[in-house]
Amino acid sequence: MSIDKNMQRRIWDTEMEVLDVIDKVCRENGLKYSLAYGSMIGVVRHGGFIPWDDDMDIWMLREDYEKFIEIWENNPVDGYFLLRQETSPEYPQNFAKIRKCNTAFVSAGEENTNYHHGIFVDIFPMDDVANNNFKAKIQGYCALFYMLYCRGYASTHDGKFMYWGGRLLLDVMPDSIKKRLKKFFFRRITKYNGGDSKRVACFVTAPDSFIYYDKELFYEYDDVKFDTHVYMCNKDADSLLRSYYGDYMKLPPVEERVLKHHPVIVDFEKEYWMK
Repeated sequence: MSIDKNMQRRIWDTEMEVLDVIDKVCRENGLKYSLAYGSMIGVVRHGGFIPWDDDMDIWMLREDYEKFIEIWENNPVDGYFLLRQETSPEYPQNFAKIRKCNTAFVSAGEENTNYHHGIFVDIFPMDDVANNNFKAKIQGYCALFYMLYCRGYASTHDGKFMYWGGRLLLDVMPDSIKKRLKKFFFRRITKYNGGDSKRVACFVTAPDSFIYYDKELFYEYDDVKFDTHVYMCNKDADSLLRSYYGDYMKLPPVEERVLKHHPVIVDFEKEYWMK
């Protein structure tokens, strides 16, 4: 579908409304989060949204991430929905979203999926990485297998070897074994949390699983102005952005300045569920 400027503005306003709710829960409970990825670039380079962005991302260290989920599930905020695979099995991602009820944002390929599709903010967990580089690589590959068992399908974005290997593993193994392996690989990617790790990673995509950040950069946060709102952000956002993007201040080519989620359904008044 075509997204004009007025609709894009309404999507942004709704996403900030969702992040306002997340921010309130975090501040009231002493939890830390930070704008992440495109949202972090947006606040540094544009003072808000990247003009061609269509979502908001935040990340949390795993400890705060798990505490946030526990707090929310014990006292959910009316009008908003915590989406995660543990309670919505058809949701294929290994990270959480908070979605606004009575709205819809359905990306291409999601039309026949049965989970909440409200306008959302992504919440990514950050896990400690092994100090030993070989062990860190093993941890990253375990993350790829964990993603595979979360999704339930192999993706060509993971490379040919992982795609065909993933298809084989999914096709030949009974569901009971898949569940055990999923738990095994989750334990492997989180095994260094609470130790003496100097690095963290966001194990949510294949490339991200091998990009490491200095853990000390997750100890200090600033309040930053994002559009007309104020959110938390890692104090040294520049170092984090350079670790991931390189020269993030350089604008991408014009042909790459497009929405990445390709929504086919957007609604501000009602939800979307598979018929």
